Amino acid sequence: MLNELSVRFLKVLEFLIDKKYVSDNKDFASKISVSASLITEISKGRSNVGLTAIQNTVLAFPIDSDWLLTGRGCMFRDSEETGDASGSLQTDFLSVPESASFLYRMYKEKDDENKSLIEELGGLKERLRHFEFELSQYESQPEKYKERHPVLASSETVIPATIK
Repeated sequence: MLNELSVRFLKVLEFLIDKKYVSDNKDFASKISVSASLITEISKGRSNVGLTAIQNTVLAFPIDSDWLLTGRGCMFRDSEETGDASGSLQTDFLSVPESASFLYRMYKEKDDENKSLIEELGGLKERLRHFEFELSQYESQPEKYKERHPVLASSETVIPATIK
């Protein structure tokens, strides 16, 4: 008895033959790098589809892996014919799973947070440049700064810190 995954796999095979992506089971097997006998065994219900056949199918043809594995969404990636009676086109946009919108919201939040952190980093870099400039001014004219800063005047030796 075939599992649901194998049934969907056979629907893909049927569609690919109907739409002339492949000529027959043997051609399909060749394009997904499995033996023709494996496709025959699956077609006759004596064997279930394996990982290699699934992986190679979604790599070789415009089949949506989520649909093939779970049955959710559309059979096709991008805009491909569904082979239904109306001949209409369906896309993955018609049924966006809730998890995808959740992931998108998370992505947007992280993107906004990253932009904020980049702006903050820019401000910190500017402050660092300002302090480095002040330090270089002090190093070039320490007497001038000792007059303005009593703490500096009271110490005998001032060793400026190196910022790395």
